[in-house]
Amino acid sequence: MRVVAAEEIRAAVAPEVVFEAVKAALLAHAAGALITHALTPEAVDEIAVMGTGEQALLQMTWLARLRPIRQVHIWGRRPEAAALLCQQLRAHGLDARPDYETGAACVVTTTASPNPLPLQAFREAVHITGIGTDRPGKGELPPELFAPDSFPRKRIDPSGR
Repeated sequence: MRVVAAEEIRAAVAPEVVFEAVKAALLAHAAGALITHALTPEAVDEIAVMGTGEQALLQMTWLARLRPIRQVHIWGRRPEAAALLCQQLRAHGLDARPDYETGAACVVTTTASPNPLPLQAFREAVHITGIGTDRPGKGELPPELFAPDSFPRKRIDPSGR
């Protein structure tokens, strides 16, 4: 195994390439949080996050700056990763719990999965932000979600009344 020095990496990767990658990641975080906030009814304060990586962490911490979040349900294929994300979100003051497939009125998906996530996790959703649907080959949203009568949708009065 060859160990690569930081100087070699810096020499191989131009600073503008690193800048563009960081900028793209930050834009994805900010855009996802803004879209979720703008399109989720004001009365919704419970979020389900499907995915356990950096994108899930940043989506929730940025969203928490825009709106009150009472509870975050974390779904992940690996229980240890879900537990770690919960711990990280708690450090940011959020009540986060590993809660497999319960769902919530707002669901944010942040996986790179080529396979659909469990349909039952979307049963309460009035808003879904699909972060992990940005490239061909990613297939985290179940196709059944797009069927006209996949399951009854709960209606939430945007004013909270």
